[in-house]
Amino acid sequence: MVIGKETSSIKFYRLFTNNCLKSSKGFTLVELIVVFAIIVVLATFSISAFGSFREKAKIARCIAEINGLGKDLNAYAIDKGSYPAEATWLNDIGRASLVDPWGSPYYYRPFNPLTSPDDMRQIAGLWNTDYDLYSKGQDGQTDLSFNDPRSKDDIVRFSDGSYTDLVSNF
Repeated sequence: MVIGKETSSIKFYRLFTNNCLKSSKGFTLVELIVVFAIIVVLATFSISAFGSFREKAKIARCIAEINGLGKDLNAYAIDKGSYPAEATWLNDIGRASLVDPWGSPYYYRPFNPLTSPDDMRQIAGLWNTDYDLYSKGQDGQTDLSFNDPRSKDDIVRFSDGSYTDLVSNF
């Protein structure tokens, strides 16, 4: 082998690569469609995952707000000797403009279990003895029974504040 002289395989390689580079001016339509399809599939998966994450974040925010409202109501009862009236409760505890993450009001019902036991929401024989505090959840519907399908997405303060979560997780 002589240095400086090209072998036939090197000549063929250079000729082949030069011709390929000269004739390759862009992507084919098939290549572009495949890349576009991959992008669409990835976007679909990420959007659905993001929607689920966003709903879980709303539920977590609602739980935190209900727990905070419960503390405010208990502090009000300690200061005033009773819980606020149902009609003015948010105003009385200084949270007049608060709504749940779905834009609906929070629901509060003070009661006396001795005079109105039928008004209490109940499941498995457990109930609140001071007040009900809940959000109707994403669908905005509820029922007194937690077994009703309309109540499954409700977020409730239950068992005098020892449980706050989705009814469906109870």
